[in-house]
Amino acid sequence: MTHPFNNQFGRGFGPTSPVLLADGTRKAISSLRRGDMVFTPTGPVAIKAVIVCESHQVAQSMCWINGFAVTPHHPCRIGQWGKPAHLVEEKESYMPKVYNLLLESGHIIDVGGTEFATLAHGFDLRDPYFGTQRVIKDLKKQPGWEEGMPVFQNVKVVRHPVTGEIDGWIESVVVKEWL
Repeated sequence: MTHPFNNQFGRGFGPTSPVLLADGTRKAISSLRRGDMVFTPTGPVAIKAVIVCESHQVAQSMCWINGFAVTPHHPCRIGQWGKPAHLVEEKESYMPKVYNLLLESGHIIDVGGTEFATLAHGFDLRDPYFGTQRVIKDLKKQPGWEEGMPVFQNVKVVRHPVTGEIDGWIESVVVKEWL
């Protein structure tokens, strides 16, 4: 099974994934905007950016938890930190976009009753790129950063030449072949 958002592209949630807001209601992650207040275990926190990662692949490997889609290796906490792929089977799904959040602080959101780490969380989760400030450096290069919604039209990861771990996000140029 391929893992485009984890291996080639990125990680995040399907557009309808229900994020718990500070007021106790839930809202689809694709409807969130910079400044919206989300619930975190440490209290209400403002969203700094809503990240949109598009892919030109038709199907993505996703995990479905409580009716929403999440990439298989997005850090989640059910008692202890783990990954959705350790909880449920991965399924190829039509998923042209995934969304992620960058928070002002807190860095843990409730999506559909499960806790997930957000980007640049700073926790020791064996997340050498997505959990660091380096991801913010790459987000700042994308259109929409100033508005709080950076968009990758065809996001691709850069791998470290020695470790093979994800070391960056770039915009991938798609070359179409003409017959």
